[in-house]
Amino acid sequence: MESVAVVRHFLKLKPPTFKGGMDPVKANDWILAMEKNFRLLRCGEQQKVEIGSYLLAGEASRWWNLKGVRKPGMDWARFKVIFREKFVPRAVQNAKCSEFEHLKQLGTTIADYEGSFTNLAENAPHLVATDEMRARRFENGLRHEIKRVIRPLVLPTYAEVLDRAIIVEQDEIERKKYFDSKRRQNFGREGTSRQKKQKPEIKLRNFGNNPKGQVQVCQKCGRYHWGVCWKDKIEVRNEIRCFHCNEVGHIKRNCPRLRIEAVALRGGPRGGNMRSAGNARPGGNRPGNPRNRDGNVNNQRQGRAFALMLGDARNTEDVVTG
Repeated sequence: MESVAVVRHFLKLKPPTFKGGMDPVKANDWILAMEKNFRLLRCGEQQKVEIGSYLLAGEASRWWNLKGVRKPGMDWARFKVIFREKFVPRAVQNAKCSEFEHLKQLGTTIADYEGSFTNLAENAPHLVATDEMRARRFENGLRHEIKRVIRPLVLPTYAEVLDRAIIVEQDEIERKKYFDSKRRQNFGREGTSRQKKQKPEIKLRNFGNNPKGQVQVCQKCGRYHWGVCWKDKIEVRNEIRCFHCNEVGHIKRNCPRLRIEAVALRGGPRGGNMRSAGNARPGGNRPGNPRNRDGNVNNQRQGRAFALMLGDARNTEDVVTG
């Protein structure tokens, strides 16, 4: 009667039935669901076998009846071995066992890694025979960033390793968010500083041939400005200009006009009222002085007139004395 009551309570939990088929995932899921309910009702080993065999249906139920494996004293561990031999082929078990041996967390979360670890561990019970073996196997598959924090602690149980791994993962996520936020702030500051360093576009009123009203780039100095370039001013300032004739290319003492005038004046009457080029008033040789320019013209005219007069006088003397 006690077994019947346990079965009734078990059926009220609406456990799944298993109909057979070569699907290792479905077979393992059914085993896991059964064990979950067994723990809830605290079923004994014999009761587990009776309830498990009762929930087999279709192909699985026929296999159980034809197999004749129902033996007195069979426990749940033996039931799972026989069950997996039939519905989880050996080749599939070996592949799943190898997958479990090489299982790594890689880029997945702790929750996803733990789910895969638990499912695959059913195919390699010899690798997780004790809780400490299970803890070490789980620890070895963790990412390096998490494993290097947990391994020195030498946590003895699987639950402790799992709990600490979740804490380290959460701390890693928070640290990553913090540095990402700092990186975005620094990038924003650099962008602002670069914008400040850029030359602003100078917009002025429209003048002359400038259609956009903007200062053009000077071909001389490469800068933005109006008017004469400072380089042109330096060239004008450094050019050689004569203070006598105001021509470019020579200085006053080498002026050809000054030589001509000196030759013309050298043959004239001494003590005349004409002023030679050397007796010019101070400041008269300054470039740009209008008086200087007028003086140069008058001196040239006077020089030519004096030369004509001198020539006539000589001719007259020759005639008289002759």
